[in-house]
Amino acid sequence: MHTKLNRIGKLISTIILALLCGAVSTIFFLQYDPVVKEFLGKQIITLFDSSLNCTMKSKLNYINFFSPIAELSDVTVQSKEDKSWQWYCKTCTMSFSWLHFLWYGVIDLHLILEGLEARSDIHNSQPAILEHIRDIIEGFSQDLPVFLKSLKFRKATLSMNDEDTGNAVILSWSGESKVIGSSFKSHLHFCDGSLETANRTLFNQLGGTLECYIPQDIPEEPLVVRVNCSLVIPHLSTSNKNCFLTGYFVKDHGLFRLQSVDGSFICGPLRLTQSAGNLIGEMHARLPLSYLANLLGNTYEENDLSGTCIVQTKAYLSTTPYRLFGTISLYDMRYKQINLSNFSKFSFSKQNQKWNGTFFIHCESEGLLEGTLNYDENTKSGVGAVHNKKKISNKLLESWDIERHNLSCTLSFDPTDGLKVIYNLIASQPKLHTYVELAGTATIDKQDCSTQGTINNNSYILDLSFYPSRLKRFCYHDQEGKSVAEIYSRNADHTKLEGIITFPFIRTIVNDLAHIDLQGEGVLKFWCILHPNNMRLKMHLADGTIRLPHTYNFINRLEAFATVDLDYKKIILNRIHCWLHKGIARCTGAVILLGQQGNIEFLQVPLLLDSCLINNKDDLFAIVSGNLVFTKERNKIPQIVGSLILDRTQLKENIFSHLLKKDAFSLNSPLLDLYGESLFCNLAITTQSPIRINTPFLETMANVNLLFKQNLKNPDITGSIELISGIINFPYKPLYITKAHCHFMSHQPYDPVVEIVAKNRIKKYTIMMCMHGSLQNHQIRLESSPPLSEEQIIGLLLAGSEEESLSIVAPALVMQNIKNLIFSSSSALTGLDSYVKKVFNPFKHIYLVPSFIDQTGRGGLRAAIEIDINERWRALIQKNFSLSEDTRFEVDYFLSDNICFKAVRDEHRDVSGEVEMRWKF
Repeated sequence: MHTKLNRIGKLISTIILALLCGAVSTIFFLQYDPVVKEFLGKQIITLFDSSLNCTMKSKLNYINFFSPIAELSDVTVQSKEDKSWQWYCKTCTMSFSWLHFLWYGVIDLHLILEGLEARSDIHNSQPAILEHIRDIIEGFSQDLPVFLKSLKFRKATLSMNDEDTGNAVILSWSGESKVIGSSFKSHLHFCDGSLETANRTLFNQLGGTLECYIPQDIPEEPLVVRVNCSLVIPHLSTSNKNCFLTGYFVKDHGLFRLQSVDGSFICGPLRLTQSAGNLIGEMHARLPLSYLANLLGNTYEENDLSGTCIVQTKAYLSTTPYRLFGTISLYDMRYKQINLSNFSKFSFSKQNQKWNGTFFIHCESEGLLEGTLNYDENTKSGVGAVHNKKKISNKLLESWDIERHNLSCTLSFDPTDGLKVIYNLIASQPKLHTYVELAGTATIDKQDCSTQGTINNNSYILDLSFYPSRLKRFCYHDQEGKSVAEIYSRNADHTKLEGIITFPFIRTIVNDLAHIDLQGEGVLKFWCILHPNNMRLKMHLADGTIRLPHTYNFINRLEAFATVDLDYKKIILNRIHCWLHKGIARCTGAVILLGQQGNIEFLQVPLLLDSCLINNKDDLFAIVSGNLVFTKERNKIPQIVGSLILDRTQLKENIFSHLLKKDAFSLNSPLLDLYGESLFCNLAITTQSPIRINTPFLETMANVNLLFKQNLKNPDITGSIELISGIINFPYKPLYITKAHCHFMSHQPYDPVVEIVAKNRIKKYTIMMCMHGSLQNHQIRLESSPPLSEEQIIGLLLAGSEEESLSIVAPALVMQNIKNLIFSSSSALTGLDSYVKKVFNPFKHIYLVPSFIDQTGRGGLRAAIEIDINERWRALIQKNFSLSEDTRFEVDYFLSDNICFKAVRDEHRDVSGEVEMRWKF
């Protein structure tokens, strides 16, 4: 009996073991069955859809009933109602413990999300996906007790956007979150992240750790948050834009700080305190104004604004609505080297959805602006006003002053009418006794901007449209109501513009911007076509007469074509043809590259001149051809490079006295004042035909070959000027130039090396003058054949007398007279000199030659009248005024340079003759 029971027990055990093995085998093979996988996958999707109110799509790749583990791939979950959020992960692994389930009756779900990409909209400052995350943490379904126990992220990314405000947040992290009881604990490591608002990146390249512990229903356990991150603030103007964010919040207080590496940007300490159910935040920040300027202009470059902004705020965050108080102070606000304001302050508060603010701005020299701002969030309306309490005088306004209460502006805003602005401004310039009076109104809404007003009793109207930005109309009328500038749209979408600008308007603009007073008349017509990425311009000036400043040339006609690339901020001047009264100027392919703030990053203008008339004051007139290239790069000195050919040139100034002037080679100062002292050059100037130099003392032709470098106002000059023959006019007889040249050297541009040789035959003497040395340190040597002393030679040149008695009168002034004649300016010839010269022009061949009877001068004065009949015949009439002698007559005939016949009737009435012959050995 006992044996049978053992056999039956073994049989039953065998059957049970077989059944277990069969069941295990069946379950093992079922987990690889595609039908079972598909069924279980649908059940998981149904569980998600029903429990979390979402739509899920996925594929069950792997399941293990023994572990148990389920792996889903290509999981897509999105909101069922408004599609406001969605997340996708490459693989989702779910697991739990059978032991925990059998013991507690609850499935402790562990999730591992790999390659998570989540997207969510933001409504009322709350992410739409936040409610979905709360549902996952709280549990899936009451019928099936599934609760999230842990959640691991491997390369997760979350992007959140608020279309109304333009805010966008992107976070990338890896880490783990756990649910401990009803509390939540997370440890995340950020590998990237960014925050954008109004299309401006506040920070990016986020990296670091975040630890948080959020207790639920356990009052004695504190809330703990710790953060230690690094990030980049791109709008900082410093080279190192890295910053560090550190802080903590424990139980009821917290302290956070954001600081740049160099310490110029400090946002903190930010104190959070929770007391009696109220969360209070206090913040102190020190920000550079250059950062705020880049943030407002949405640029990432260095700018010329400097100063410090101090922000102090206090907010009651738990109240509904929250309350906010604070001040913003600006210290030492400067633009470049111009002091804008030493101190400015803005105080603001927000209570019961109403913003109230007051501000004042201290300008550079005791100027003071005051104003108020008020805004109601309930009605979406606000008002504001600003006026100057004291006189405003700032270097940024140059010499313009705004007297007390001469600046006022009021504005109002409401959702229906938009923003309305009323402004009045009177600015005066005491030195020039001029003033500008502006008055008008502006209306701005979401679509359009309309402004109308007056400028010194000249009225204007300006209409703009937004989204996209378009100019609809611009009209400017003078005091008589006559239109001087007009731009209007030719089609409904405002992509085709046409307009005219009269010369008085151009003259005013050029005078205000460049301080150049243009003279003339004409009408400039232009056409503009706007495309999505560029616009094309055409300008035409016909039948115009515009005088170029400081020249005697005029602009008669102008045609220009240009293209503006809006994406790359590039302006291309395809072609500019300017027909002058004398000559043509062409510009092809000029390029202007603009920065984010509209400033010029790069400018290159090639210019081709063809037979253009230019002049420098009344001294130099030239017909010039050549090419020039003007280049300007940011933070670099602009320069002009090229070569000029002087086709025909006339100089009405003594070239030797002209070279002594430092402004002899400089251009007109108003043109150079646009760039101050900083304009470099590399210019080559040559002559095609010799320069004609015609002055009372010098008549010659000159070839020029010069090179100008360095600063154009004070250039470094090298090269040479060679005089081709010519005449140096002395009072009695001229000297003919046989050799003359000037060599310029870089170390002494205004003191060139000069060499001059001039000769002539005067009476029976061959006179030669040699000058060598530098222009400011030279030596003059006079020689004659037959030999004469220098005093006799000078007397011969100045008065026509070689008598030594004449030079004895003023021996120290003899050589100085020669220098004055050679280096004197033609302007030294006064109007009376010119008049006398014209009157006595018929007597130019008659000379009065004074002399003394003896060396001491005590014998009396003797004078002679010398008449040059032609090159060979000469007559002399001489009279002694101290004695009663008869008049002496002489007649000379030069058969050649070496043979001369002379007939004489002396004081004693004796008649004689002479034959003079010269031999050279």
